[in-house]
Amino acid sequence: MRYRWVALVGLAAFAALAPSARSQDAAPPPEATEPEAQPVAPVATTEGVKAFLAGELGVPVERMTDDADLVADLKLDQGVVFYAVQAAIDAFGGTKPAGELTRVADVVKAALPQTAVVKKRAFRSAVAPSSTSYVQAVYYVTDRKATGDLKPELAFGGERSAEGELSYGRADVNIPYSHKPGHIETPWLKIEKLRDASKHIYILQLEGRDENQFYSDIAGSAEAGDVLVYVHGFNVRFEDALVRAAQISFDFGFKGAPIVFSWPSWGSFTAYNSDSENVLWSARHIEAFLTTLSEKANGRKIHLVAHSMGSKGLLTALRYIAYRGTAGQLFGSVILCAPDFDAGLFREQVAAEVRPLAAQWVVYSSNKDIALTASEQLNAAPRLGKPVTYAEGYEIIDASELEVTPWSVPEAHSYYATKQVVLNDMVKVLSGMAANARGLKESQEEGGTAWTFAAVPPAPVP
Repeated sequence: MRYRWVALVGLAAFAALAPSARSQDAAPPPEATEPEAQPVAPVATTEGVKAFLAGELGVPVERMTDDADLVADLKLDQGVVFYAVQAAIDAFGGTKPAGELTRVADVVKAALPQTAVVKKRAFRSAVAPSSTSYVQAVYYVTDRKATGDLKPELAFGGERSAEGELSYGRADVNIPYSHKPGHIETPWLKIEKLRDASKHIYILQLEGRDENQFYSDIAGSAEAGDVLVYVHGFNVRFEDALVRAAQISFDFGFKGAPIVFSWPSWGSFTAYNSDSENVLWSARHIEAFLTTLSEKANGRKIHLVAHSMGSKGLLTALRYIAYRGTAGQLFGSVILCAPDFDAGLFREQVAAEVRPLAAQWVVYSSNKDIALTASEQLNAAPRLGKPVTYAEGYEIIDASELEVTPWSVPEAHSYYATKQVVLNDMVKVLSGMAANARGLKESQEEGGTAWTFAAVPPAPVP
């Protein structure tokens, strides 16, 4: 009875990963306009940068002395500092340095441009609904069955498409200027009429593509940046997959082409077994998509990120690719976040089979992940994402040191997208940095080596 109770509690908590309230009437998407650089007072001066930085970090400007170190002296969270510094450099039109900056004088020097115009950050999408938000473009590939609903968030449901037919397209997602990394800001109960472009993340519009048009968009040129493919987990509706992909792409500051592969999850915590079957059904389609993408990406580096049950679909697809005897590395980085995958199967069979397909493999795990505790009980097998499974050639990141709200699935299971220190680490992974160069703490155990965030200073107490 105790195991059954733990499993039921964990599954019920899964429901927090996807919204339960549905939208009402859809308003037409705002007219697309080019985001403009906006002069902001004060002009770019040393004091102006310090005031901006103080506002981003929520500390008195008096503490922004030239020699003050934001991490060592002010005891601020390293991830929070990273994003605040990037925001300051972007806002004042400065040049991003090769390494991280924590000393105030160094931040000021990097932030001040040749001109004195302060401007908002401009990401790759050209359209914006207002002067208070950005638009993050996300491409999608899905083997969900189309519903025929004209609302973009309801365009695809939880059923499988006929014969596994793939649909392609692009979504434009509103990201408010007030967005905080790691958050998905939504109106109360996700009521559509309460949406505010200056406050909330939501889908603006959906544009279907045929297969040739889709790959033509993605191909671009090698100079256009990398390609990032995201495979979502259990209990995720089509809308939620797009929004999450947009959020992490935006928080990464990703300048390339983000793509979400959305398999037919029902978006219900009671559909765990059905979702588990569906993601395996989708594995062949993921394989076909990744194979074609690698052929048509025009030299752009491809990175793969999978969360939770999505790792089951991705790893199975990669096994199929490996079985075909594909030679060489097809992908840059493969990141498995809180993977809901059989740990023994991975360690004993899968890890060695798929490792040659990518230059870098990273697995994020946590002993505090109650969702995977439930999965372990239901599947009667330890999961790859809890606590630590060692495998040769894989960087194992133990995120158990991160503080999470007790019994909170959004933090305990989705820390990869909500915790700034993890987002920061993933950005470094995508740039090709190895674990020993990312500021992590090495932990040698009998089974192998893991890396932790224990070296990251804790957030200051208010």
